[in-house]
Amino acid sequence: MTQRRDVGSASPTTGCAPSCYVHRRHRRQRRQRTNKNSGEVILATYSAAVYLLAIPGAFFADRIIGPWLSTLYGGLVIMAGHICLSIPVPTFSWLGIILVAVGTGFIKPNLSTIVRPVRR
Repeated sequence: MTQRRDVGSASPTTGCAPSCYVHRRHRRQRRQRTNKNSGEVILATYSAAVYLLAIPGAFFADRIIGPWLSTLYGGLVIMAGHICLSIPVPTFSWLGIILVAVGTGFIKPNLSTIVRPVRR
């Protein structure tokens, strides 16, 4: 018997912590009922942004700064995103999700370039 994964469960590539965190915080602050699908929409948008931002991240790394600096800057942007997520203001929550997605877009395509010579 196979186990069914819940829509909100963590994925190995994107995770759901940022989107679940924002959804819960907004619901608490508004003290209203929110749409049942809003958490799923946030997670789907975040996942799509992570995959689509890998294209400009790879282009920027190939043409301008290289894979090492791109990975470093991506890590710093992700760190800034997590700091924004820790501030209990909805604007900073959305900014944090955007920064984490942008930082992942810088890291994802360049990490394989850095690790490839090690595997040979």
